Amino acid sequence: MYVLEVKNLSLFGKEQDAFIQNLSFRVRKGEGLLICAENQAFRELLAGVLAGSIDNIQGEVLLDGEEFSTENPQIRQEKGLGFLIPTSRLSNIIPDIRRLQEVSLGYLKLRNNRPWNRIPWVGGSRFAKRISNSFNLILDPVQPLKVFMVLDPHQLDDPQDFRYLIYSLLELKNRDVAVILLSEKSDGLGLVADKSAVVSEGHIISLVDSAEKSE
Repeated sequence: MYVLEVKNLSLFGKEQDAFIQNLSFRVRKGEGLLICAENQAFRELLAGVLAGSIDNIQGEVLLDGEEFSTENPQIRQEKGLGFLIPTSRLSNIIPDIRRLQEVSLGYLKLRNNRPWNRIPWVGGSRFAKRISNSFNLILDPVQPLKVFMVLDPHQLDDPQDFRYLIYSLLELKNRDVAVILLSEKSDGLGLVADKSAVVSEGHIISLVDSAEKSE
């Protein structure tokens, strides 16, 4: 069963310019999906749609088979969605941050008494402190995490920090959390991505499943 499905998603501007056009993808529990798009505005808009801060969309967004396109960011957190978003772009994606559960990485490390619903930052407190300077972690600290989205992971320009992030995402996948990466490039993300999609002009132009590729 797919934990998250996006079906025929479209988002239009004031003059009916298509920012996102008939975009469809789906991801299973414990699966990693990489969506590569050179256009930063597209990545931010898709992140906003998934986060629930953009509601004037066409198409469907389903979690565990249930439609939740109209659910706001807070409800999405409570239903098991988590996000790691660059601090410098947070206001573009989720304008009303005050409504959200913004959790410190240090808190998750110290309160890791329920590993099935915590982010396992294997780099420890030193890594958590450094990544907190660049990213905001948004999730419900009580509810089990089902889907975790990372926007522009390459903003971690320190190679060691980037490796720690990759190891943490792999651990999430081992705990049956679906991971979605929105990135300009694929460098270094192949370990996490079971499927990769390339987006141009708002729609997927190629999709590669690593399992099919290896056969």
